[in-house]
Order: sequence, then C-alpha cells, then structure tokens
Amino acid sequence: MARTMRWVVGLFVVAAMAASCNTFTTQEATNRCTQEQAARAAGACFDNSSQQSCITAYENCGADTIVNTSACPLTYSCPK
Repeated sequence: MARTMRWVVGLFVVAAMAASCNTFTTQEATNRCTQEQAARAAGACFDNSSQQSCITAYENCGADTIVNTSACPLTYSCPK
C-alpha cells in the first residue's frame, strides 16, 4: 500500500511540474510581449490594453497563447 501511495504522489508531482512548465513567469511574459509590440510597431493596434492582455495570457497559457490579430487593439487569450 505504501508503495502505491508513493507512486501516486510521484505521479501528481510530475503532473504538476509538467503543467507549470507551459506557463511563463511575469518577466518572461513581459519580455515576450515587448518583442511582440516591437514586431507590430508599424500598427497602432498594440496598446496598453494589448500589453496587459498579452502578459496575462502568457503567464497563464505560455506558448499556447492565442493572438487575435483581427481585433484592434490586439487581444491575447488561452485556448479553451
């Protein structure tokens, strides 16, 4: 029984680590959004609300973040 419990706990630890690997830290998200803003500098659609939406999405979704480029200002969200 103890062996099974260790296996289950280990599985939860690995799952938690895998889930957290997909998200960005606040600094990583800020850096990514600064790069996106620079890449889209020709357009006026990346404003302060886009910056905040971008940071929040990358903190919560990491590389899975979805960018709605048809919106102005740009919006960022997590997949459903």
